[in-house]
Amino acid sequence: MRRYEIAADGTLKNGKIFSTIIGDGLKVDTRGNVYLCNWQGVHVLSPNGREIGLIALGESVTNLNWGDEDYKTLYIVAASNIYKVRMKIPGIKP
Repeated sequence: MRRYEIAADGTLKNGKIFSTIIGDGLKVDTRGNVYLCNWQGVHVLSPNGREIGLIALGESVTNLNWGDEDYKTLYIVAASNIYKVRMKIPGIKP
């Protein structure tokens, strides 16, 4: 996963590696933490790309989304279940 700065004209510049964790669906919370899902669960990465946690569910995770009125619920779609996890930090509203 790479991160970029956005120039005034909207182009991307200064691309850098953010994380080497491979995943698919991702979301961001209001503190800039990144939630990335894969076969291990949901990896939580700090704004500088350091892994600060893993929500391990015992099955592969394919997608996730913030929900409820306060956006503090993380809905996680896994191989055979949908999980609802209350978080302390709200997600960014779409």
